[in-house]
Amino acid sequence: MALPSSIDSTTPAGSASPALGDDQIRALKLSIVDIFGVPDATSISVAGFAFVATGLDEIILRNAATDASGAGRLRRNATALTWHDGTAARNVYFASGTDVALADGGTGASLTDPNADRLMFWDDSAGVVAFLTASTGLSISGTSITTSMVGCLAGKSAVQAITSGTETAVTFNEEDFDTNSIHDNVTNNTRFTVPASLGGYWEFTFVAGYDSDMTTGGATLNWHVRSNGTTTLYRNNIVSPNTTNNRAYFGTSFIANLAAADYVELLVTHNDGADRNIGSATRRTFVSFRYLGA
Repeated sequence: MALPSSIDSTTPAGSASPALGDDQIRALKLSIVDIFGVPDATSISVAGFAFVATGLDEIILRNAATDASGAGRLRRNATALTWHDGTAARNVYFASGTDVALADGGTGASLTDPNADRLMFWDDSAGVVAFLTASTGLSISGTSITTSMVGCLAGKSAVQAITSGTETAVTFNEEDFDTNSIHDNVTNNTRFTVPASLGGYWEFTFVAGYDSDMTTGGATLNWHVRSNGTTTLYRNNIVSPNTTNNRAYFGTSFIANLAAADYVELLVTHNDGADRNIGSATRRTFVSFRYLGA
């Protein structure tokens, strides 16, 4: 007998000859061998199933030491449970070392324990399950996801002389905060630098105030924001009030698309005829440089 095979509970009939009994017993054995894949005339030392009073409790799989070999088959290979999808054997469960076991709908994946809180997601471009690594500005802890601002707020603790007609980069020697070493209060302290891996859209906001009077009514106050020492990002000006002995504030905010390692500077000038001081504790000059996203 071979597959297909069936067990017919209506045969033999009650009127059948008792002489058919041995034939029926052999036929039943063959059906069990064929249907359940039990090896014929072989001593089996371990049960394949464990039942309790309420039903099937366990399926016992021996270590075949190899993966599932044919479509639709399930097999234990050491600490892995594999299933064959018709193309190849896939890990249904894999518990070796620090690996996390996953079934991923057909491609198979084994993710090494990241030893950190992570989100798990489906990477459709790669066709696998993967861990999502929190980028700058996003953190995962336990069951919580939090966001944090990435940026810098820098100011001046003392005035800086701006020569009439000379465009001058404004220095900043103090910080309220700096999340990613964007600015240095001493070295190249005119610069605000995009950190590694954080290229994208940045918001640059500044307010500048002259601490000394403009003696010429209607003096032009220019400002210029540039990147990498050469590229103009923003340029504008205002005209001071048409009176003498006036002081002026000016500022703006804009968004620029910058690459990692790009640096941005604020430059100012005026045409009042003599040096004029910018920035002080009472008329604060500051820059806010904030990451918005890739």
